[in-house]
Amino acid sequence: MNVFHKFAIKSLKLNRTRTIVTIIGIILSTAMLTAVTTTVSSVQQFLLEVTEKQNGCWHGVVSNISMKQIDEISKKKEVEKQVSIQNIGYAKLPHSKNETSPYLYIGGLNGDYETLLPFYMKEGRMPKNENEIILPASLETNAGVSYQVGDVISLPKGLRVLKNKNQLWEDDSYLNEDDETFVESGKAAYHVVGIYLNPLYDQSMSAGYYVFTKAANGGPDYGGSVYVSLKDGRKTADFLKQIKPQKMKGTVADPLKDTNRMYLIYSGNASGSVFRVLGGLMGILIAIIMFGSIALIGNSFSISVNERKRQYGLLSSIGATRKQLRRNVLYEASVLSVIGIPIGVLAGIGGMSVTFYFVSDLMSNMLNQGIEEYGEAVRLHMSAAGWAVLLAALIGFFTVLISAYLPARKALRTSAIEVIRQSQDIKIRANKVKTWKLTGKLFGLEGTLASKNFKRNRKKYRATVFSLFVSVVLFISATSFCDYMSTAINTMISTVSCDIRVSDDLTDDSKALYDKLRVTKGVTKSSYYFNLSTESSISAVVPDSSISEEYRNGVDGEGGQLNEPVDEKGNVVKSKTQLVDNLTVVFMENQAFDECVKQNGANGKFDALAYDAMSNQTRDGKMYKYPLFNKIPNEVEVCFPKKLPKHYEDVYARRVGKNGELECRMEKYLNEEPEPNSERFVPYKEFYNTRKITIGKTLDKAPFGMENEVGSGLVLFMPERAMAKICPAGIEKLMVMLYNSDNPTETSEKMCQVLENNDRSTGDLYNYAREIQDVRAMMLVIKIFSYGFIILISLISIANVFNTISTNILLRRREFAVLRSVGMTRHGFYKMMNLECILYGCKGLFFGLIASVGVTYLIYLSLRNQMILDFYIPWYSVVIAVFSVFFVVFCTMLYAMRKIQKDNVAETLKSDVF
Repeated sequence: MNVFHKFAIKSLKLNRTRTIVTIIGIILSTAMLTAVTTTVSSVQQFLLEVTEKQNGCWHGVVSNISMKQIDEISKKKEVEKQVSIQNIGYAKLPHSKNETSPYLYIGGLNGDYETLLPFYMKEGRMPKNENEIILPASLETNAGVSYQVGDVISLPKGLRVLKNKNQLWEDDSYLNEDDETFVESGKAAYHVVGIYLNPLYDQSMSAGYYVFTKAANGGPDYGGSVYVSLKDGRKTADFLKQIKPQKMKGTVADPLKDTNRMYLIYSGNASGSVFRVLGGLMGILIAIIMFGSIALIGNSFSISVNERKRQYGLLSSIGATRKQLRRNVLYEASVLSVIGIPIGVLAGIGGMSVTFYFVSDLMSNMLNQGIEEYGEAVRLHMSAAGWAVLLAALIGFFTVLISAYLPARKALRTSAIEVIRQSQDIKIRANKVKTWKLTGKLFGLEGTLASKNFKRNRKKYRATVFSLFVSVVLFISATSFCDYMSTAINTMISTVSCDIRVSDDLTDDSKALYDKLRVTKGVTKSSYYFNLSTESSISAVVPDSSISEEYRNGVDGEGGQLNEPVDEKGNVVKSKTQLVDNLTVVFMENQAFDECVKQNGANGKFDALAYDAMSNQTRDGKMYKYPLFNKIPNEVEVCFPKKLPKHYEDVYARRVGKNGELECRMEKYLNEEPEPNSERFVPYKEFYNTRKITIGKTLDKAPFGMENEVGSGLVLFMPERAMAKICPAGIEKLMVMLYNSDNPTETSEKMCQVLENNDRSTGDLYNYAREIQDVRAMMLVIKIFSYGFIILISLISIANVFNTISTNILLRRREFAVLRSVGMTRHGFYKMMNLECILYGCKGLFFGLIASVGVTYLIYLSLRNQMILDFYIPWYSVVIAVFSVFFVVFCTMLYAMRKIQKDNVAETLKSDVF
C-alpha cells in the first residue's frame, strides 16, 4: 500500500459519519439496482415457465412431411432433442355430440415427448407401446364420450379422404359427409392407460380429438410432425430456413415450419416486444436510481474533496501529480465500493425474495388463468440470474466512480497556490448577498445571517435542495399514479353489481338452463334480461329540440354523433324530428322490472324506464361522458329494422321528404360493390317497424347486472311481458343471466359443469368477481413495487440531505466559534439555523411541488385515454411531503448542532481548516 492509499484510508477513518453515510448510499443504490435487474430476470424466468407449461420447451417444428424426412431432420447435428408424431390414422368416434369433430386422430409418439411437449396426466400414465393409448380430457367435456383408465376400446380405423382420393389430416378441419369420406381399413384396439391435458393441442377446430400411442416400426408412411430442440436455440430460424420440406403425395396440407417464438424469447434465444418493454422499463429505473445515487454519493465525495483541498494543494506543492491525486480519490471510491456493493447486492436479492414471497400468490392467480388445470400453478419466485447480479454490481461500481471522479476532476483543475490560499472557495459580490431590510426587522440579526449564509454558499446548498426536490417529486408522483389507478378501479368495481354473467342465444330451453344455474350452490341472487341482436341497429325518432348540443355537435372539437338529414349537396337540412341510432332495447325479468319501478318511484302508466349517457373518446384521447338529450321526451318512436329487398343495404343516410317526414336511403350491393344508380329513399315507416314507447322515469343508475348495456346512448328498459307485443317477429334475442354468489369462484366452476352438460360453451360465462379480484391484486402489486421504490429513493435522498447539511454545519465550526465569541447565545444559534432550515425546506418544496403538479398532470393525460377521470392532486401526499421535508431537515440540523455545542471556542478559533 503506497502513501496515497494510506492517506485515503486515514481520511475515511477520520470522517466516520460521512464514510458511513456514503456506504449506506452505495448499499441503497446497489440494492435498488439489484432489485430492478433481478426482478426482470425473475419475471423472465416466470414467463419462461408459463410458456413451457403452455407450449412446451421445443424450438422449432416441421409438420406435414414424410417420416423419412422426419428421420433426416432428427439426425441433424444441430438437434439436441426431438419428438416425432407419426400420423397413424383416424378412428370413428361413436356418440360424439360435437358435429365438427366426429373422429379420433391417432398419433404415434417417439423421442423426448415427456420432456419437450406439455403433457399433463389427469389420470394414469403415458403409453409405453403401440397397444396403449392416452385420451384427452376434452373427450368427455366437449364430445360427451366417456372412457376410463383400464378400458379397452375397439373402433373402426381408417383415413379421411376427398373425392379426388387426397388424404386429410389435422391441419384440415372437418368438411362434411358430402365432401369427405371415411375410408375404413380395419379395427383399432387399444388399452386406455391415461387421460391427459395438453394446452398445445387445440381440440376446438380439429376434425378429430388427439389420442396418442407409442409409435411403431413399419406400416404405411402417412407422414407426421417433428419438434426439435437445438443445441443453440439462437440458430432456430437459420436451421428451419435450410430445411426444404417436400409435400407428400396424396395429401392436401402443405408442409409447415414454425418456431416456439415465446419460448425462444423468454429463454434469451430471440428478441421480442416483451423484452424490449422490460428492457426499456429497466433502463428508465436504472437511470433514475443512478441519478439519485450520483447526487448522494457525488455530493459526499464533493464535500470530502472540498474539505481536503488544502491537503491536495500541499501534496501538489511537494510533487504529487494530478493523476496521482485523482487515483487517490478513485481508490477511496473503490474501497467504499468493496464494502457497500456486496452488501447492497445481498440486500437487493433478500428484499426482492421477501417481496416475491408475499406477492407470488397474487401474481400467480392473475397470470395462471387458462392453465390452472395443467398441474401445479407457476409461481413468481426469485431468480437471480448471473447477468442480473453482475449488471447491478457493475452499474453500482460505475455510479460510485462517476460520483467520485466528477468532483475530483473539478477540484484538481485549480493550481496548488490557489488551493492553499483558498482564493477560489468563496467568490461573492456585495449585491449577491444583500438581504431585505424586512428580514432583519422580522427575524433580527440571526435571520439576516441565515439569509446571507444561504446566498453565499449556493453551490453547497443546491445539492440539499435538489435532494429534497427529487424526493418530493417522486413521492407525490407515485402517490398520484396509485391514487388515479385506485379511483379508476373503485369506479369500475362500484359499477359492476353482479358476480357472474352467462349469455345464451334465446332458445326453447334457455329458461330451463337459467333455472338450473340459479340453484347452483352459493347463488344468493339471480335475474335475467333479453338483449336484441340485429344486423342493423335499432333507432328512435325523437323531437329535434330534445337533442343535446354535445350529441349534435360533439365535444372538445370532435364531430357530433347525430346523423342529420342532408340535401343532394350534402348540406344539413333542418327537421322537426331526428332519427337517433344510439339506442338499446332491453327486456327485463318481470319481477326485476317491477322492483326497479318501485325503487325509482316511477308512477302512472308507461312502457319503459330510460337511461341516457354516451361515453366517447375524442381525438386527443380523452374520455368524455355526456347525455343524448337535454330532456328525455315522454314518448319516443322506436324503429326496428325491416328485412330489406334482396342485395339492398342500409347506408345510414337520411333526408327530409316532400311531406316533411324523414326518409332513409338504401343501396344495392353486388360483390361488395354498390350498383350504380341503385340508391332509393323510402319513408322511415316503410324502412322500419315502428312502436311508440312512453317513458315513465329516467334512471341515474343501471338496474342489477346491466351496467354493460349503458354508456353508448339511450337505453330503454321494458318488462318481459311486453316483449311479444313490442318486439317484431324474426329479431334474434340474447338471454343474459345474472347471478350473485357468496363464493363466486366455486359457483362459476359448478356453473361451467352445468353449461358443459347442457351443450353450452363455458366461454359464455363471465366471472366479474374474478376480474375484480385480479384487478385489485394487480393494484396491490403496483402499490407494493411503487412505494417500495419510492421509499428506497427517498432513503437515498434523506441520506444525501443528512450528509450535506450535517457536513456543511460541521465545516462552519470556526464561523460559529467566532459568533459565540462575540456573544451570540445558544438561542440565537438555534434561531439562525432554524431559519436556514426553513429556507432549505421552502426552496426544495417550491420547486418540488411545481414539478409534481406537472408530472401528475402527465400521469393524468396518459390514464385518461382508458378511463373517465378528472384531474386532481392527492393533497394528503402533499401534506406528508411537506411534513417529511421539514422533519428531516430539522432533525439533521439538531444532530449537527449538538456536536458543535460540545466544541471549545478557543480551541476551535486556534485550529486551521486542514
